[in-house]
Amino acid sequence: MSVRTRSRTQRRWPERATVALAIAGVAGLLAIALLTGAQDASSQSPPRGNDAFSTFYPGPELGLPDEFITVATLDVPEAGSYVVDAKLEIWNSARVDGVGIARCSVAPRRGAGEPPPGIGEGDLSTIDLERDHRGMLMLQFAQRFTAPGEVVLRCRDAGTSQMRMNHVWITATQVDSLTKTRFVP
Repeated sequence: MSVRTRSRTQRRWPERATVALAIAGVAGLLAIALLTGAQDASSQSPPRGNDAFSTFYPGPELGLPDEFITVATLDVPEAGSYVVDAKLEIWNSARVDGVGIARCSVAPRRGAGEPPPGIGEGDLSTIDLERDHRGMLMLQFAQRFTAPGEVVLRCRDAGTSQMRMNHVWITATQVDSLTKTRFVP
C-alpha cells in the first residue's frame, strides 16, 4: 500500500482559489451596483434651464418719437429665472450738425396702474450720436418671473435730432439659478 502526501502548497491551493473567487464575485457585484446606479442617475431628468426665447426686427429703419413708445415685446412663456438681453442699432439721421440722443429701456411689463420697474428690475440706457453716425445700444437685466410674462423694449428720441433705429433683438435665456447682488464701486 502506498501513502500519498501533499505538500503545504498543494493543500492551500483550493483555499486560495476559493478566496480569489469570492473577491472576484464581490468585485463583480460592486461593479454591477455602480453601473446600475449610474444608469439610474443618468435616466433622471436634467435640471431645468438654458431655454432661450428671442424675437428680432431686421429693418427697415424706424423713426423714434419724442415720447417713449413700445418698440418690441417678447413673451416669456413660463415662470423661471431669466437673463434678458436687448440690442438695437441707433442712427442720427439729422441733416444739420448736432448731437442726437436716444434713450431706451427694457423691463418686464407691468400691469395697468403699477409703478414702473425699480432699480435692478430692468435697464435704461442712453446713446449720444453726432449727425449721420450710428451706434449700438445694449441693454440687459436678470429677473425671476413667478408666472409667464412679457418683456418690453421702449425707446424715444430724447433730443432734437431725427433718431432712427433698426436691427432690434430681444432674447430671454432661462437659467437654473439666478443670484442678483448689488455692488458698490
